Amino acid sequence: MITKNNILTTERTIQGLFPIPVQTSKIPFNLSAKEKEELLSYETKNNHGNLVSKETYILKKNKTLKKLHEWFLQEVKVFKEDILCPTKDFEFYITQSWINKSRKGQWHHKHRHPNSVLSGVFFIQSNEGDRILFTRDDIYRQIDTPVKQDKFNPFNSHTWWVGALEGLLLIFPSGLAHEVPPVEGNKERVSMSFNTWFKGYMGDDDSLTGLHL
Repeated sequence: MITKNNILTTERTIQGLFPIPVQTSKIPFNLSAKEKEELLSYETKNNHGNLVSKETYILKKNKTLKKLHEWFLQEVKVFKEDILCPTKDFEFYITQSWINKSRKGQWHHKHRHPNSVLSGVFFIQSNEGDRILFTRDDIYRQIDTPVKQDKFNPFNSHTWWVGALEGLLLIFPSGLAHEVPPVEGNKERVSMSFNTWFKGYMGDDDSLTGLHL
């Protein structure tokens, strides 16, 4: 059968093999004035292009943020059960957690999170148009065409933007490179980041990959 423009009608599918998951969750409750005050009040120091809190164990030490801490853990558990689908008995817990601040013109360099399995970023305060950029730069591209695409999709893109919307939580593998472009708005962009590790049994003893923590 010939269709318009002499293009043959063919059954076809496109599969996304080995995709990298980035889970997005919208906070299901409003932060109280006290919680937001606590999150915005942390003293900072200079970082690579922006500012980072001097305190790096915020969720562990600040009991005012207990509800937020519990919600983060809930979403990490959902990632584990719905995406990793493990057969062994282990749980993730949050190790370090800290505040990032970026003023107009500041940025955050491209980086990953070593000594962590899953990482999270929660946007506390942002400008319209603020984004976070993820980069897939750990695969060899035998053919890397310089031709400009007229539209982008997960198959032809080296990078991918996600909007930094207030109240949005992103959870992703800690080895996924990410960065923040220069802030253009007048409002200080504020986020909380955290890392995770696990306790319990991961891997498999028979395969010599067993971990009992």
